[in-house]
Amino acid sequence: MSVSYAQPILRTADLSEGLRSVERLLGIADLRDLEVDFEVLVASAHVLAPLLKLFPDAEWWAEGGRGGSSAKGDDPSAHLPVRLTSWAAPPEAVGPFLGARGGSPATVRWDFMGWPAAPEVGLGDGGARGAFVTLCVNARDLELEEPATDLRGEVACAVRILRRGCQGRPRPGTWTATR
Repeated sequence: MSVSYAQPILRTADLSEGLRSVERLLGIADLRDLEVDFEVLVASAHVLAPLLKLFPDAEWWAEGGRGGSSAKGDDPSAHLPVRLTSWAAPPEAVGPFLGARGGSPATVRWDFMGWPAAPEVGLGDGGARGAFVTLCVNARDLELEEPATDLRGEVACAVRILRRGCQGRPRPGTWTATR
């Protein structure tokens, strides 16, 4: 049996600090097949335009069950606010994405081959389906459902580790903090 668990390991108002934490975490990961996924809640056309330029094939759908979507061929600017996603982008897109999103709540998820085994804390080799680092910006959760509540914004760094062959939740925060 495998258990996948994401846990925030850092909360800060400093985007640079969050990105440094991501870099440190990626430094211990097996980065074969590294790709980056992006998600952002867009409420204005002036934020939407540069994001669509950066990710012309992005998927999007109208928030609040209003029905507009890229799958239907709709114009996203006519359906704001929208949730926009781009999958399997190269890591070089992170900086431009963070710059283009304005103050919008967003996540950047680095998806890679795996974490090294850490049997001392019950973590086996995670493999490709259990290895992510996610940076949340101006949001308190991975799904962008709880916006940051203060004016400085919030940055959170979360790790996801797959634990194979055992029950219960791993403690990736403790394990990664010691690395």
